Amino acid sequence: MLARWSGQDDVVVGTPIANRTRPELEGLVGFFANTLALRGDLSGDPGFAELTARVRETTLGAYEHQDLPFERLVEELRPERSLAHAPVFQVMFVLQNAPAASVSEPLEDVAVSGVARGHPTSIYDLSLALYQHGGSFYCTAEYSTDLFEEATVRRMMEQLDALLGAALDAPDVPLSLLPPLSDEDRAAARDLSSGPPGAGDGGTVLDLIAARTAEAPDAPAVVAGDGALTYAELEARAAALAAFLRARGVGPESRVAIAMERGTALAVSVLGVLKAGAAYVPVDPVYPAERIEWMLSDSGAAVVLTQATLVDRMPAAGAPVIAVDAEWELVASAAGDADLPAEVHPLSAAYLIYTSGSTGRPKGVVNTHAGLANLARGHVGLAGLTAADRVLQFSSFSFDVSVEEIFPTWAAGAALVFRSDELPD
Repeated sequence: MLARWSGQDDVVVGTPIANRTRPELEGLVGFFANTLALRGDLSGDPGFAELTARVRETTLGAYEHQDLPFERLVEELRPERSLAHAPVFQVMFVLQNAPAASVSEPLEDVAVSGVARGHPTSIYDLSLALYQHGGSFYCTAEYSTDLFEEATVRRMMEQLDALLGAALDAPDVPLSLLPPLSDEDRAAARDLSSGPPGAGDGGTVLDLIAARTAEAPDAPAVVAGDGALTYAELEARAAALAAFLRARGVGPESRVAIAMERGTALAVSVLGVLKAGAAYVPVDPVYPAERIEWMLSDSGAAVVLTQATLVDRMPAAGAPVIAVDAEWELVASAAGDADLPAEVHPLSAAYLIYTSGSTGRPKGVVNTHAGLANLARGHVGLAGLTAADRVLQFSSFSFDVSVEEIFPTWAAGAALVFRSDELPD
């Protein structure tokens, strides 16, 4: 459950241990308890039975060294210290299997009652405790309210319960294939996936745009400082570019970087890459050279589409760089040379967009054709877009909001207006 919520296959969980390894210490008053850091290895997508064996081996190894103070472990590891979280691990697991204390025969004339203990502060981000009662266990969760809402932790526990049940039913099935949701979560997900009215009609954004083109081929699709394109013109130019890319080996699951200023060429390139079956990678040309080089390398871009004025800003080595505006005659000559649009699976990548990198190195995030189509249809319904509307493409092309500006507009048959980089006073 932690691996799924964190997106990691290397999860460290802390657990307390009595640390009374000698019989003569069992009745001695004093604090001997220590904290163990148990490293969970989920690499290779094991089944529950294999994972249990791994955890058993890790746990027994930790028990053998339980007398090593946790403070010494922190001192040796020297993890990056932060006031925001505990070092080494942020999740604690506690098994309380000691007999519960009780007063079976109170003293005469003495009233005995329990006192509820409060926990105003959570030591760790999340703590899970199992208490043994007869042949059963009951569970409590303690969490940081700065990080989680009660509903979120309840959902975590429900998912853990569902995951354990599925794992016991199929202990050898890879964990990634086990259902991650409870029955209630699945019902909620089905409700969410239906989206607003008209959001579940099927098809890709290419189908939606083609339908709008068939309805009104002469309607304005793009309005920019360097000109305007009707839907028919946008489709034709994008098809030519797609054929050009296909001839150079670009197809489904290929990545094509687009580093351009706002304008008609940018619109044609985005749609052309999708028609070729590839995923586009938006690159803001104003980014530092080091960031652009990293994005192109990390994304594995097969081709870089840019403009003649920006060619010098692209890395000299790596994927071929094509100035679409300067080489348009060559691009246009490929029109009709490929079967378009390329057939893509709904789960194939449609675009790969990078995070800001404010917390470290930028990370690429992929969205699928199915996700893109759902987003486009959903925003058409939510915003009430019609073919009479004009939508401003305002955000940076490398910011995910640009996706919400571009594709719902075309899905509705509206006009996408590209602003210039220089805004009037």
